[in-house]
Amino acid sequence: MMYYQEKENKWTPPKIRKFDLSASAGSLYSCSIVLDDFSTKLAAFEKQGTRFLFDWESWVGYSEWFWRSFLRNKPGRPFVVRVILSKCAYYNYQFKDDQEWTCFRLESPDHKHVVYGYAERNSPLPVELTRLGPEKKASGATIRVKCRPGEKQKNQLQITEVIVGGWVVTGEQLERKPKQVKGEDKVQGKG
Repeated sequence: MMYYQEKENKWTPPKIRKFDLSASAGSLYSCSIVLDDFSTKLAAFEKQGTRFLFDWESWVGYSEWFWRSFLRNKPGRPFVVRVILSKCAYYNYQFKDDQEWTCFRLESPDHKHVVYGYAERNSPLPVELTRLGPEKKASGATIRVKCRPGEKQKNQLQITEVIVGGWVVTGEQLERKPKQVKGEDKVQGKG
């Protein structure tokens, strides 16, 4: 309930005009919903037995940290964020070497915050991310990021894992143990 305690995150259920099943895959269902203002939004449901559970986290773009909080506090451990992802070319400060890093623009789901995420160029991450957010085309993604030690820039993060393209995430995808990335042993105090 902490999410609701923040004034800017007060949530009122939307008024729905139309509700259509769009697709299904296993126990996950996607529905196209036309809201009272005539905008259309996708909603995800998971079937468990005879019940359908609404995926609130994907609906609101929930992340482990509020954007303004992680930008201010710079947590030392990797954390999950839902983003609107697109490829870009901003190289500066700890991420100034475009031969070492690939840059992505990461926008918050509410379009209020923009940061730059960097993936090691010699890892599989840039290929995965480029498939999700090719140049000049933005798309939703759920990723794991971290603030690098000593990084003074509030708008730069290291991308450590692609969890899934889109914002619908299963428990199994979140529980996967992330692969260790460059410099992570120092972040966790082992180096």
